[in-house]
Amino acid sequence: MMQNVGTWAKVSADSMKVFGNKYYLLQAEYAASINDYKQARQKFEASIKVAQDCGNVHEMALALERMGEHYFSCGCGTDANDCYKSAHEFYVQWGATAIANKLSVKHNLDINASSSQVFCDTNKGKRLLE
Repeated sequence: MMQNVGTWAKVSADSMKVFGNKYYLLQAEYAASINDYKQARQKFEASIKVAQDCGNVHEMALALERMGEHYFSCGCGTDANDCYKSAHEFYVQWGATAIANKLSVKHNLDINASSSQVFCDTNKGKRLLE
């Protein structure tokens, strides 16, 4: 499946807008599944960046949520929370309030606390994940 998405992402410059972030997200999930933490972080960041560049708010939210799950599984709770909060913000912005609320309840997020971060600080987790 990853090969198909990668092929589709490379067909044209426009296809990267549709498939690029999904391709990186699949690579990130695979890297996380084999405990390649550095590669997983890099691919999550790439997925978020492509989604941001293409204005795909929902894809940013999904990648941030999955990156949060990755950080949480590595014991980086603070980084995970930052990612979850950012994902929550983007889900709300996209109009997916039910998903945002579910995320908030599942991870006990203090969504009323103002945050200067729009994204989780992926540099924080680098020390622990390298």
